[in-house]
Amino acid sequence: QTHFKIGKRSFKTLSDLIEHYKTHPVFDADPNNKLYLTTPLIINNSNHQF
Repeated sequence: QTHFKIGKRSFKTLSDLIEHYKTHPVFDADPNNKLYLTTPLIINNSNHQF
């Protein structure tokens, strides 16, 4: 059975994952810089690190 995982969270479908992260931060370690899934992230530099 396929699961999509980000950190400790697991989702049955990619749609479930996307819907969850539209309203919950993908990254929230920095309270001043929370990242949400609102639009595609386009990275032009393959050496870009987060």
